[in-house]
Order: sequence, then C-alpha cells, then structure tokens
Amino acid sequence: LCFSTTSNMNKITFSYESLWKAFVRPPRDEYDMKELGPTRFRVGRSTYQRTDIDLMMDSGEVLKCSHFEPRDKKRPSKKMPCVVYLHGNCSSRAEAISAVTALL
Repeated sequence: LCFSTTSNMNKITFSYESLWKAFVRPPRDEYDMKELGPTRFRVGRSTYQRTDIDLMMDSGEVLKCSHFEPRDKKRPSKKMPCVVYLHGNCSSRAEAISAVTALL
C-alpha cells in the first residue's frame, strides 16, 4: 500500500508539473527552414537577402535569427536601421515572415 501511495503521488506531481509548464512555457513552434522562404527575394523592384545566424547566449542557449537586408546594389547606405522582431514564447521566427515585406 505504501508503494502504491508513493506511485500515485508521483503521478499527481508529474501531472501538476506538466500542467503548469504548459502555461508558463508552452511547447515551442516547430518549423521547416523552407517556411522562411528563399534567401534571396524581391519585394517590388528591390532585391533583398536573408542571412540566418545563431547567437550564443551566456547561458549556453542558442537564439536562431534571420537578418533581412537589401542586396549591395540597392543598399542606400552602409549603415542602416535595424528592426528586431521578437515572436511570442510558443512561436518561431517563421511568424515574422508576414511582417518582412512591410518592414523592408
């Protein structure tokens, strides 16, 4: 009986932890790199490129990033403003693709 009680308590604890984690840290969106589109593309009459980079945090976690910019011939200046788009905690950078054309 004691073993059964311990086993039931472990199940309750596991269920509780799974439940609160679903609210505090929902599962991250999974996507295929193809969903980000081509690395070179046109918006109107201008050509742009996407460069995918990884940024290593001090904690050891890796941030997956996409940097969009005009191709060299269409670049108005060497230094340009930068918009940092932060997606929600259960999303991915694929979410930002819909904003790319408006921001470029």
